[in-house]
Amino acid sequence: MNYKTIMVSLALDRPNDACLAVVGDLAERFGARMIGIAASDVKAPLYFADGG
Repeated sequence: MNYKTIMVSLALDRPNDACLAVVGDLAERFGARMIGIAASDVKAPLYFADGG
């Protein structure tokens, strides 16, 4: 069985070395590419601070 792409979820608040090592080994074994994905909340700027 071959995989073309392996996606890995990455954390923004801690190191991802171990996770990337495992996925890197899998990608090498299957001749696949790695895609890393991470997400964060977007904090909208406050343009009006005193409610007018």
